[in-house]
Amino acid sequence: MRCKRLVVFLLVFLLILVACAQTSGITSSSVVVFSNGAIVMGNGYLHADGNQINDQAGNTIVLRGVTNWLTADYFPNASPPQNPAPDWWQRIDRANVQLIKDTFPECNCIYLPIRLCGIMPGSLDSPPDYGSIDTAYLVMLDNQIAYAKSLGIRVIIGVHYWGDMNFPLHEHHPEGLFTDPERTNGLVKFYEFLAQRYVGESTLIGFDILNEPMYKGWGYNGPGAKSWRDMATIVSKGIHQVNPDLLCFVQLVYDDHFLKQGYPPINDDNIVYVAHIYDFDWSTYEFKTTDEGPHYNTKDYTEGKKALEEYLYNTVLYIRDMYNKPVYIGEIGVCAYGWQGQGDANANPLQIDWPKTNQHLQWLRDALDIFAKYDTGWSYWAWATPGSIPANQAVYALLDYSWHPTRPQVNVLKEYIGAGAH
Repeated sequence: MRCKRLVVFLLVFLLILVACAQTSGITSSSVVVFSNGAIVMGNGYLHADGNQINDQAGNTIVLRGVTNWLTADYFPNASPPQNPAPDWWQRIDRANVQLIKDTFPECNCIYLPIRLCGIMPGSLDSPPDYGSIDTAYLVMLDNQIAYAKSLGIRVIIGVHYWGDMNFPLHEHHPEGLFTDPERTNGLVKFYEFLAQRYVGESTLIGFDILNEPMYKGWGYNGPGAKSWRDMATIVSKGIHQVNPDLLCFVQLVYDDHFLKQGYPPINDDNIVYVAHIYDFDWSTYEFKTTDEGPHYNTKDYTEGKKALEEYLYNTVLYIRDMYNKPVYIGEIGVCAYGWQGQGDANANPLQIDWPKTNQHLQWLRDALDIFAKYDTGWSYWAWATPGSIPANQAVYALLDYSWHPTRPQVNVLKEYIGAGAH
């Protein structure tokens, strides 16, 4: 009888240990332990409620923050080393997250872009192996969530790259990323793994399924739009099988997305639609020649803001009214920091005296005003870029190369997520 009681006691004790492990969401003993401090920007998990994102108490939470690009370029086990700057990996630490909080005290969300192959290096093999785990990359991600939680900041995780700066595609079938069951199943396995790891950790808002998944006209735009919708549906449902409280972010970048083409919204709960908005033409780094661009180019800010709101509404904000779904601006950036030799993306050194800095900053201010009007959250791209990256990737970064938030965009963002921001 005593033996049976002992067995029952041990079983109960083991069940308690398992429950505690699931609540923490952390399975590695080497990671930073989460603090017990409450998230100041809402309570518990966030969820989609009509066209709003609310907390468990029904309070609307407008997500505002920055993207920490550092986590996408973390290759601690690369051989030869792929470190773009001598101290690059060392910057992915608590001090960096603290600097974000010190610079923007009202920041309530950090977007963490990652590489799928960083956590599952075997995902690039043929056939793919989703069981191999790079624990160093995973612990780095654990720590980023822990640092954010200790500072009262929530986190969104998104697969920014599958492999090295791109996604694996079939050479003669570019839509294969979306139609190949192996790729879809791989994404499901990946996100199920992360969802299970962080079960019970409401610091994690959810997952941005894929960043700008497109290739030669296929993808979320053009003829591949429906295939992207179908893939995102399967992945979101797989995530919600593990944790229905997580938000799934689905990108509708640019104009010809699947909703514009007449396909219905994804049939799943806790879906947020994502847009990426920039003020410049990527081929010239000058203002666009369409929509609001000409007005800002000539400093006609009154007409510029009207045209900007019309463009943003017709592109993505209309989803809030037509479909009663929340929208999130996953990337917003402005070209407010130029380089010597305009038009030469690799020219150095960079110079602060970009001829149209104030015009670009006004565009940013107007865009953030419009998002506030529509209760739409955003993440500025990007907090930092690698120290040796070409100039065309540094024009919108907030940190300078000495790791100080001195870029001119910082002061505009402080009006919205700085101390005492409106």
